[in-house]
Parts: sequence; structure tokens; C-alpha cells
Amino acid sequence: MQRQVLACRRLGKFDSVSQGLKKYGINRDTNSRRSKTSSSKIKNKKIRIFCSRTVTKNFLPFVRSVWPEFKEGSHHKIISKKFEDIASGKLKRLIINMPPRHTKSEFASFLFPAWFVGKNPKAKIMQTTHTGELAIRFGRKVRNLMDTQEYKKIFKTELQPDSMAAGRWETSQGGEYFAAGTGGAVTGRGADLLIIDDPHSEQDALSDTALDQAYEWYTSGPRQRLQLVVQ
Repeated sequence: MQRQVLACRRLGKFDSVSQGLKKYGINRDTNSRRSKTSSSKIKNKKIRIFCSRTVTKNFLPFVRSVWPEFKEGSHHKIISKKFEDIASGKLKRLIINMPPRHTKSEFASFLFPAWFVGKNPKAKIMQTTHTGELAIRFGRKVRNLMDTQEYKKIFKTELQPDSMAAGRWETSQGGEYFAAGTGGAVTGRGADLLIIDDPHSEQDALSDTALDQAYEWYTSGPRQRLQLVVQ
């Protein structure tokens, strides 16, 4: 029992083992190996369910559960809260500006879509970057994570066996993932979640022409694909 509370504590729910045990009225003295009563098993199950709900409801606990080496910073908490607001429909648009190597893409283009489609198996996700190759690489990472046992223990969302290409895959529940580069065709695709990760390269950052082209592509393409978030 205590091992399960410790696991939940690692997900950030309990401040201490005692608090976790107290949550379910569990006495340390009676919670020994000798005490294997039906009551103990029921409490065991409650904690497993409670921990599972924490991971599916909150983004950071999900990150910790699938990325054991993750080192949390104050900016991660801010971003995570915004992601949760997007998932709940409270926030419609979000721009993240951070220096390189601060987990922006790892969060926004990898872990967030994996968590989002886990919560919303029917969701349609569109991932875009300045090159199609990079967008497809993100799609491969999300797909591969969803196919792990760790992920399957958290969410019931499943990949459609006959539609698992790295940049274009579907869920068994009707969800879709589509990856495209800036300027790429997105006709016929819908998006409950649209992610634009670096729509232009560092070399084009000071080019007015490149910036104008990226904006025109966004307004005439991806922005027209947005639809209501699946609840």
C-alpha cells in the first residue's frame, strides 16, 4: 500500500506518505504484510484509481509518469496550467516564446498532443513546423509513446492498426493526427488542436518575405481548419 502512495506522491499529489495514507484512513501499524484483508484491497484499488485520475486530469503528473528523468522548472508549471486550460476549452490560443533547450517543443509538440489525444480519443490534431520532415518526426514520437505500456496504463486511446504512418495516423476511436510543413497542403483536414512549432527557420527569422509567406499560409490554410475542441 505504501509503495502505491509513494508512486502517487511522485505524480505530485501528496506532500507526504502520511498524507496519502490519511487520505484513505489507512493506519501504518495495521498496513503490514500480515494484513491482507478485503478492506485493504479496496483501499488499494481506490489509490490506484485516484492516481490514474490525477495523471489524466493534470499535464505535469502525466509528464512525470512517462518521462522519469524529467527535471521540473518553474516555467513548466506555468506552461502546464495553460495546456490544461486549452484541454478544458478555457483557452483558445497560446503563444510560447522561450530560449532554445527549455523543453518548449518537447512539451508542445510531443507530450501535449499525446496527453490531449489520450483525454480526447476522437480529437483531430494538426502538427506543423517549418519543414514537413520535422513535423513527421514529432508525429512519430507521439505515436511511439502511445504504443508503450506506460501510456496504455494511463489512457484507453488506441492507435488504429491499419493507419499508423509517422505523420498521418488515426485512433481506433476516430481521432486523427496530421503533420505538415509550412506551406504544405492541409485541405480536407480538420483540427481540434493546431500546433505550429517554429513556422520558419532561424535563418528566415529576419526575412520579411519568409514571415509574410508563413502568415499567408496560416491564414489561408491551418486557421481555416480549426473546429470545436472535442469534450
